[in-house]
Amino acid sequence: MMKKSILFIFMPGLTLLLIGYFIQSHLLLSGDVGYLMHASEQLLRGGQYATDFFETNPPMILYLYAPCYLLKYYLAVSDATAFRIYIFLGSCLSAGFCYVLLKQILKNESAAFTYFLFYTLLIIFFILPSLAFGQREHLLIILIMPYLLASVLIFKKEKLSYSLRFLIGCMAGVGFALKPFFLVTFGLVELYGFIKNMTIIRLECLVILLIFIVYGLSIYLWQPDYLTIILPLVARYYLPFSKQSIIIFFAPPYVLFCMSMIFSYLFFYKKDRVPELSIIILLALMGLLIAAILARTSWYYHVLPALSMAYLLAAVYLGQIKDKEMKILLSFFIFVVPFYSYYAQIKYGLHTKKNHAMNQVAQFINQSGEHAVYCIPLGTFDCFPFLEAMHGQYVERFPSFWWYTGLRQQEKKISLALKANQDKNYLIKQVTIDLQRAQWVIFNNAIFNADEMIMYLSQNTAFRTEWAYYHYTTHFGDYRLYKRINIGNENDKSSIN
Repeated sequence: MMKKSILFIFMPGLTLLLIGYFIQSHLLLSGDVGYLMHASEQLLRGGQYATDFFETNPPMILYLYAPCYLLKYYLAVSDATAFRIYIFLGSCLSAGFCYVLLKQILKNESAAFTYFLFYTLLIIFFILPSLAFGQREHLLIILIMPYLLASVLIFKKEKLSYSLRFLIGCMAGVGFALKPFFLVTFGLVELYGFIKNMTIIRLECLVILLIFIVYGLSIYLWQPDYLTIILPLVARYYLPFSKQSIIIFFAPPYVLFCMSMIFSYLFFYKKDRVPELSIIILLALMGLLIAAILARTSWYYHVLPALSMAYLLAAVYLGQIKDKEMKILLSFFIFVVPFYSYYAQIKYGLHTKKNHAMNQVAQFINQSGEHAVYCIPLGTFDCFPFLEAMHGQYVERFPSFWWYTGLRQQEKKISLALKANQDKNYLIKQVTIDLQRAQWVIFNNAIFNADEMIMYLSQNTAFRTEWAYYHYTTHFGDYRLYKRINIGNENDKSSIN
């Protein structure tokens, strides 16, 4: 039995883990992850929303990233290494729960079918995320997968230990709390359970609801500025202006793959040997795709949870097909067509790491010996790769100028102009405070016109005064560099502009 476990579980699992780690070691950490780790560190130091960071997401993700710093200091490794170890350890823990649950769900099926689904889960955890590794959506899948599999057993009225159910409920509660849109999946699964068994509440559901209550109270008591300052700004200037058109949203092949797997249920459900498993995966797929549709952005990491469920559902059906020709055709459809997008993600990530202009900027600033960097308006995607390459200090509190486009649009509306002007003064004041700590400003001219944005920000007197300390130094590709210089008096300052 031990040899069988080593041969079919441990060795394939270790191989997939090493492949996943090898891929991640050749990619830069996601910029979003970089900023969230920075904000998490600020939080651990007693930081507050709107005082020490202006993150748009509620604090659950910051709590989840906090253990990375324990690993970093105890193991004396880099941020990236600590983060990867942390995520892979969490993935292994979740995978262990999933294997135990899969064995019980598929006890009447062949061992090969169980192994096949387990390997699919490992691919979803370790390899599929690519550039989205460690993002909230990746963590969601890691945290809720045991809950989904446990739901299959509980709705079949099979027994699970209360301690395991409690732990699974805690994991799922944390996962669903990462983003409000994720609650759609929770609602669909629990609604199905109620319809099937007429059970109003179960242990996992109770634990999840309790976590929501405690989490909501913790925000209200310890991070009230998220509710009173950040959330209103996000609602006014970010969410309404970050959405894609329906055509663009459904254009990526991985979105179409998710849609196709939803419709495939109509063709397979009559011959399905594990219908309870399939329906839970289907409900999760629908809920997670709805979450992406509500956000109206089909970026790879936003669709990753739905894509993961689509792959798992496809594996359930593929493992049951007897016809060899059909199995080959479905395998091609499942693993080749969507993996074009995965390949594009990896290729883009490798290109970013080898970006000549970015490397030139990093080398130039390293040679200066001054590493306090402000990124306008690069956002996390560009800025944190710079910081990783130059071991820089991130001095700004915004992950990006997420408010800039929406604010300029709202200023044009007469009914909203007064409030928009008040918010503009407040936000530019915060930018100015951050600017005082920077030695370099990096500007990506491909995102916004540098001169136009500086002119807009300079409508604020405080920013205009502070910007006079910076002068254009050089550029590499689309990146323009401005260096802070010491000014002796006001006459010198005016001559720089």
